[in-house]
Amino acid sequence: MAKVSPLSLPPDQALRFFRDKITEGSFDHRDIFGGLHATYFTVAKAMELDVLEAIRTATDAAMAEGQTKERFAADLTPTLQKLGWWGAQVRVDPLDGQEKLVQLGSARRLATIYDTNLRTAYSAGRWERIQSRKDSRPWLRYVCVLDGRERPQHRAWHGTVLRVDDPWWRTHYPPCGWFCRCSVQQLSDDDLTRLGLEPSARAPDLKNQPWTNPRTGATVQLPDGIDPGFGHNVGLAADQAARVRLIEKLDATDPPLAAGVVGDGMKSVAFVDFLREGANRLGDWPVGVLAPGLAADAMALKVRVVRLSRDSADKQARNHKDIGAADYQGLAAVLRSDKTPLPANKPRHWALTGEHNGKIYKTIIKTARFGREAFLQSFHVIDAAELARIELRGWAAVDPGPEGMVM
Repeated sequence: MAKVSPLSLPPDQALRFFRDKITEGSFDHRDIFGGLHATYFTVAKAMELDVLEAIRTATDAAMAEGQTKERFAADLTPTLQKLGWWGAQVRVDPLDGQEKLVQLGSARRLATIYDTNLRTAYSAGRWERIQSRKDSRPWLRYVCVLDGRERPQHRAWHGTVLRVDDPWWRTHYPPCGWFCRCSVQQLSDDDLTRLGLEPSARAPDLKNQPWTNPRTGATVQLPDGIDPGFGHNVGLAADQAARVRLIEKLDATDPPLAAGVVGDGMKSVAFVDFLREGANRLGDWPVGVLAPGLAADAMALKVRVVRLSRDSADKQARNHKDIGAADYQGLAAVLRSDKTPLPANKPRHWALTGEHNGKIYKTIIKTARFGREAFLQSFHVIDAAELARIELRGWAAVDPGPEGMVM
C-alpha cells in the first residue's frame, strides 16, 4: 500500500492557511482554544508583538523551506534569547493578576510550536483538496503510524474507512493531539477494490467525556483519544474562519458589490455541499445583502449581510426539499425589495417577500446580537394566493412550521 504522510501535499495550500491567520497574544494555550486556532496565530506566554512576529516569521520561512523542527528551533533560539523571551521567568497572568513562574522559550517548546502549526496547516490544506476531489474519491481511510509509539485509541481507529462527509470526521480528522502523526488517505471505489478494502460498517463509537477549560470555564464533550484543543476538524474550522472574515469584509463593502460577491459564492459547488442535510460544515454562509433603506432600517440592523447557519441549512433541507442552490439567487430579489418587512409574533423575526424568474419567495430573517447579525431562518416558494393573504393580513397569514413553530 502506498505510504501516506500528513505532509504529502504541495505547500501552497498549507502556507495560505497559515498566512491567513491573525496574530494574537495569549498567556495560556487554552485562552484561544480549539477551532479558534484556525483564525489566530498565538503562542502561549508570548504577549509581546515583537516576540510573536519573530516566531511567526520564522515558522512561515521554515514551512516554505521544508525545515525540520530541530532546525527551526536551533535557528530561532538566538533571536528569542536576544529578545529576552527564553527560559523560566516570572510573568503576570492577566486572568487573575497573579505573578507566576512560567516557561518561555526552550528547544522543546519551539519544536512543539513548529510541529503543531506545520501539521494543522497541512491538514487544513489537505481538507481543501479532499473536498475538491470527493466526487471521484468519496472515501477517507484513517491511517495511524504503527511503530509502537502511537496512542492506543489512534491505533484502534487505524483502517477506518468512511465517506468524506461522515460526521465522524468532524472530530477525528487528524491531527488529533500534540505530536499526532496520523493522517487520512483519500480513496475512490476502484481504490477500495484494488487494495482489498471494505467501507467500515459504522464509525467507531464516540465515547465522549466532559472537559472544562480552566481558563474560560467552558465545558465541551471531548472524545476519548483526542487531546483538549484538537477535537475539531481543522479543515472545517479553516472554512468557517475564512467565511467569518469574508462576512466582515462584505459588511464594510458597497452593498451592490457585496451582493455580487455573495451571488458568485452561491453558484459554487461548495455552497451546494453546504445546503445538503447532514453535511460536514461549520459556521455560517453569506446568502444575501440587504440594500440600504427600508428593510434594514425597519429591522434596526447595523449590518447588511444575511447569513445561513448550519442548523438552518439542515432545517431547509428537511422542510423545503424543492429549494435548491439556484433558488437562492432569488433571495437577492427579495432582499432588494422596498416592501416594509412584516414583524413576526416571535421577537426579532421578520418576513419579506419577492419575485424572481416567475417564482414568489417568502423569507424569514432573524436579527441577533442587537442588530449586528442577520440570519436566514426560512426561504421557500409560495403561490400568488398566499402572497395576497400575507399582504392583506400580515403575519397572521404566515404558515406555522413543524410543531406549530413559526418558520
